[in-house]
Amino acid sequence: MDGLEVVRELKGHDPEAVVMVVTGFGTIETAVTAMQRGAYDFHHQALPPEVLRAKVDQGLELAGTRRQVQRLKATTRSSPTMPPGGGALVGSSEPMARLLALVRKPRSPTPRSSSTARAAPAKSWWRG
Repeated sequence: MDGLEVVRELKGHDPEAVVMVVTGFGTIETAVTAMQRGAYDFHHQALPPEVLRAKVDQGLELAGTRRQVQRLKATTRSSPTMPPGGGALVGSSEPMARLLALVRKPRSPTPRSSSTARAAPAKSWWRG
């Protein structure tokens, strides 16, 4: 089984898996294929240990961020204060409740100017 097959198998079992490919036989085509199949990173040569460690740490951070996004999406979908289709304001504190009430309050009509000036007629750009 080559690295591309490993990527396909791992992503097949867990689409959220963060997979890094390190190979001594890499080509641009192989790198593109690996990334298309869902690899997080691709290296065509051995990496120094400190670089490898940094790349693994980045992959772990990415995996944690993805899990956090999924949790937040689940939380906002199940929130009783969230309007259908989502929204930008989330919270249940008293100040947030006052803000949400203010935002939902119907807007009063914009006051008209008491000026007697008339608006200029719109020019017609179409002459037909």
